Amino acid sequence: MQLFSKDALGEGDIVVFAPEINEQTLSRYFNGELMWQAVDSNPHMLFRIRTDNYTDMAATFCEFVQSKLSYQ
Repeated sequence: MQLFSKDALGEGDIVVFAPEINEQTLSRYFNGELMWQAVDSNPHMLFRIRTDNYTDMAATFCEFVQSKLSYQ
């Protein structure tokens, strides 16, 4: 499991794990377009993406950019 919040946790922090009831919650499912949306608000997450997901990220980049252009 990829833990994007790991760097933000410190000693004494309380973590509540409340997964959604969905088979994808604990799977290795990866969606490049949704990841671009997440990275858009936190670019540092790009450095946490596993290399085996790079292809999916590259394949969905144009769709992500087109959707952002349609916001205007």
